[in-house]
Amino acid sequence: MSPPQASPRLSRFETVGAWLHLWTPPRDAVVPPVPWRRIGIGAAIAAVLVGALAAWLIPRIDRAKHREAATAQRERRVLARDQRLHTGHAGALPADPAAAQRTVLAALGRAITADAQARAAAGTLDGHVLTTTCAPFSRGAVRAAPSPTASAAGYECTAVTRDIPRSAHNVAGVIGYPFWARVNFRRGTFAWCRVNLRPGERGIGGEAAVVALPPACNLVKG
Repeated sequence: MSPPQASPRLSRFETVGAWLHLWTPPRDAVVPPVPWRRIGIGAAIAAVLVGALAAWLIPRIDRAKHREAATAQRERRVLARDQRLHTGHAGALPADPAAAQRTVLAALGRAITADAQARAAAGTLDGHVLTTTCAPFSRGAVRAAPSPTASAAGYECTAVTRDIPRSAHNVAGVIGYPFWARVNFRRGTFAWCRVNLRPGERGIGGEAAVVALPPACNLVKG
């Protein structure tokens, strides 16, 4: 007569699987009872630890959110002040419409140059501002100059801090700070704003500013 076989021992994972009814153990395997008391004590300890962690962590998260919101609000105020509206007048205009347009645009360029140079002197712009270039505002690749009879137009201007000469590897260009402007050729008036474009927007003709521009300078919204 052969000696009795020992009941197969279940691994920890097999035991848990049997408790959860995820698998059926062998008929002669011994499945220990579920240690509800130990589980209850462990769950109570875990609940206490989680509660203590939440009590420590949640106020710190809230304070960090408040600090971030306050910092963002301060930055928006600084940008709004940086993009405030400026206005100017070209003075007496020639009778010829094309000459009048050139006169107004020249006055606009001088005004933006003086504004940018004052900002550089105050330390809010880096670099030495040389001059200002302006081009008709366009959201596409084609920049059409306004007709000689146009009464108004929008312009994208750059307060130039560096000229890029043409070479075998690149076309000529400029580096500087973007400004947007509206011009009224009949009145000889103009308005301009420094514009801080959203990250990723092209420097000229970007879709939107980080902070909304004054309506008189917002070329995107007509």
